[in-house]
Amino acid sequence: MKCFLLLEDMSADDFAARRGQLQEQVQQISQALRECVTLTRSIARGLAPVNVKADGLMGALEQLARNTHVPGRMECRFVCPAPVMLDNPRTAGHLFRIAQEAVNNALKHARTRRIHLNLAHDQGALRLQIKDDGRGLSKSRGSKSGMGLEVMRHRAYAIGASLKIDSKPGQGVSVTCTFPLENHEH
Repeated sequence: MKCFLLLEDMSADDFAARRGQLQEQVQQISQALRECVTLTRSIARGLAPVNVKADGLMGALEQLARNTHVPGRMECRFVCPAPVMLDNPRTAGHLFRIAQEAVNNALKHARTRRIHLNLAHDQGALRLQIKDDGRGLSKSRGSKSGMGLEVMRHRAYAIGASLKIDSKPGQGVSVTCTFPLENHEH
């Protein structure tokens, strides 16, 4: 619409007199296009957040930590002591979504200032752990309820992994997903 109006304004007889107004319109259109490109890229990354390469899960988790980190307010770190390769994009996608949900839960409910995402090989398995230093799960809710927790459990089950949620009041929550590497494509 703005482009259509700009074209009309440019064909007016008093083009030279309206130069400043036309430049402002061009700047608004340019800004709107930049915002559209940013939003489109964000949506595309959301549809397929994990690169299909074997190291895609590491890159996606590192990006999640970077996007969550706010200097002075929220520390979010990704720790991966040794490279973790996972050739199965479906499994990598589920693991990423488990981490994403755990981070979102921590941000929404935990009143945390620190979140750590850890990815490592551990005795024939891949272990993904998301820990926060928040207030922990409330006694009334525990680790058994909540749609986000159920979705994480479902994702772990779908790939043959186990999911463990530990919480102590005032000491945060730890979500650990363990994916056995034997008998799985990795």
